[in-house]
Amino acid sequence: MLAEAGADQRHVARLNIYLQAGGDVTAGYQAAAEVWGQHPTAITVLQVSAFARPDVLVEIDALAVVP
Repeated sequence: MLAEAGADQRHVARLNIYLQAGGDVTAGYQAAAEVWGQHPTAITVLQVSAFARPDVLVEIDALAVVP
């Protein structure tokens, strides 16, 4: 989606990761940090009680600033 907008990871200002309750918040943060590597961004990892789709364990949304 970033590429379609003419952007990449460098343009992401904030990343929110929602884990199903009981998920490992630390592991979620570490996984995001590994992917973002050279282009760190603000990362929030939260636990939620459920998702609209019962088969979903993780939801990620990002806010990007495209020049």
